[in-house]
Amino acid sequence: MSSNAPGVEFRIPGFGETYSVEYIDDSWAAYLMGNIAAYLIHVTDELTKWGYSRGKDIRAAPYDFRYAPHSQNQYFERLRHLVEETYTMNANTPVTLVAHSMGGIFGQYFLHTVSQKWKDKYINGFVAVNTPWKGTVMISNLYTSGYNWGITPLDREILRMQQRSWETGVLLLPQEDAWGESEILVRTPTRNYTARDYEDYFRDIEHPLGNELFDNIRHSSYDMDHPGVDTYCVYSYGTDTPEQLVYDEGEFPDGDATMMMGAGDGTVNLRSLEYCKQWIYNHNGHYVADVVTFKGIEHIDLLFHKDFLLFLKRIVMMK
Repeated sequence: MSSNAPGVEFRIPGFGETYSVEYIDDSWAAYLMGNIAAYLIHVTDELTKWGYSRGKDIRAAPYDFRYAPHSQNQYFERLRHLVEETYTMNANTPVTLVAHSMGGIFGQYFLHTVSQKWKDKYINGFVAVNTPWKGTVMISNLYTSGYNWGITPLDREILRMQQRSWETGVLLLPQEDAWGESEILVRTPTRNYTARDYEDYFRDIEHPLGNELFDNIRHSSYDMDHPGVDTYCVYSYGTDTPEQLVYDEGEFPDGDATMMMGAGDGTVNLRSLEYCKQWIYNHNGHYVADVVTFKGIEHIDLLFHKDFLLFLKRIVMMK
């Protein structure tokens, strides 16, 4: 298990409300930098146009993104209560769960913690958007050099100290059942690393804690079977996405890597996004399993796109 440093307490604001998921940062600084912290504001605004109301039948369940699902039992208990409360507040109307990016993994995990009888009563459907089901090469950059989202004033090495401590970092590393034995994720002048070389990789970036976190994730249960509700796996593709990190002499691990690009949504690799296709063929036929794709839209931009919002309207209005 992971925990905060002694004397440190984290509080996640706005559980049940929507404000803390509409903007990751609602400060003027974020706005003046191009409104870079806008997140689900377009989704909630559209829902209000369709007759929904914030805090009544649009509700949010923000979580501490540092911890992987297996460490968040209390969160999932709160989420279950929130779903039941929302169902009751709205004339016993089943709830549609909408999750983006890693939230899709949390939603999938949650739906395997509750009974089928509970899901049949309370859940209308599950919409997972641009979810990295099998990880993403981008996370290797976070671990190796640190990731600052392209915001140059942010020091990558300082951020890296924080980022390496997250359980969710190792949760989102490329998984070996989706990346082949010979597929190189990180290339250096002296050593190449695949999804089967994480023990050596963590040693060589001088981050032994990474192996402990990785073992905790690897030995935890993440059921990738059909969630047992009507499920809509939504992803975008057609945008250059990091497929391999290449470090020149003297650059590994602290310097900048050259990113070799491949298929995906700009953040998540296509092979990870489309892993949910297995549900179309493997589910028991009682619940919908639909894959919906959009071309040429980036990872977060999909949440703002009119075609996605029209699709979402069709799903959430189904009763």
